[in-house]
Amino acid sequence: MAETKKARPLHRPLLVLGVLSLMAGLWAGLQRLGWGAPGLHPQWALLHGPFMVCGFLGTLIAVERAVALGRPLAYVAPALSAASVALMLAGVRQDVTAAVAAAAATGLTGTYGIIFQAQPAWHVVTMTLGAASWLVGDVVWLVGRPFFEAVPFWMLFPVLTIAGERQEMSKWTMPTLSTASGGAARLAVALRWAVYGVALALLLGGALATLWKRDVGPRVGGVGQVIFAFWFLTHDISGRTFGRGGLPRFSALCVLSGFVWLAIGGVLLIEAGGAAAGPLYDAALHSVFLGFVFMLIFGHAPIIFPAVMGHAIPFHPRFYGHVVLLHASLILRVAGDLGGEPAWRLWGGLGNAAAIVIFFANNIASVLAARRARLGA
Repeated sequence: MAETKKARPLHRPLLVLGVLSLMAGLWAGLQRLGWGAPGLHPQWALLHGPFMVCGFLGTLIAVERAVALGRPLAYVAPALSAASVALMLAGVRQDVTAAVAAAAATGLTGTYGIIFQAQPAWHVVTMTLGAASWLVGDVVWLVGRPFFEAVPFWMLFPVLTIAGERQEMSKWTMPTLSTASGGAARLAVALRWAVYGVALALLLGGALATLWKRDVGPRVGGVGQVIFAFWFLTHDISGRTFGRGGLPRFSALCVLSGFVWLAIGGVLLIEAGGAAAGPLYDAALHSVFLGFVFMLIFGHAPIIFPAVMGHAIPFHPRFYGHVVLLHASLILRVAGDLGGEPAWRLWGGLGNAAAIVIFFANNIASVLAARRARLGA
């Protein structure tokens, strides 16, 4: 524990850069949508994806793992990820930035290797595959291949990381063969995890197939997403905690609705096929990155962020505000994409960005209110 406390101050400047990357990514996204956001470096609009995945998610996830592991060496990965943010913000050559991001992904994959040695479990394997997917996506970016070939791997990074975290949190509702008793129970558990393995193979295989069969890979991965989503909707512990009220209900709502968005994204990917741009592609990607990834971040923040930041985030009903806004604006955006209504897509995208900003504002307000209450006590 002393080692963790000693290492913890290292995370603060790294998280600041991660949040800056998120803000730059949101700004670039608004510019790409057509809002004409001023004041950006000319290449920033092209770096919307790297800002969000390599910069924000990479730094956030790597810091979380470093704090949990409690070893100063584990901070190499988030430091490199934060360095890639600084390089992107400075407009440094993309091959240099991609190389630093790939080094960060390599470090995070190695961190999971250390964790697996101490805790050999399927949820660690799943998260390791997520970090390795981030690495492959960065290498695709580094060698100069089109961004759309890196995107399936970048998408798997948060999807598999979150999946591993949900497995860890839901261990009581996801028994393994070693914990099952009786022949019928063991068969049921074996079939359950076989379905999970099929979904995981489809996700990984679809991403790899995209490099050679652009029209096949996304469809294979989309099928995997749908199976993955329904597997978690069936087995995740959030189905049991929804009725408890307060934070457990809020978190469960975010988790369950996030997996619904993951399934929607999978269906849209199957329909989009080989598309590398356009409204359907936009709807498929943002159903996953916003509807799934950020909805799970919203639900996990009051639980995980206190361990990372060292500050409690008391639940407040106003948290439902950013959840409702993200759902409503994403529905508007996807409807605009599918219905050929550019204005809906434009305003939906603005609402997406606003929901994320309000999420941070609500959580900061909760922390400050708790601090004032402690000082006044």
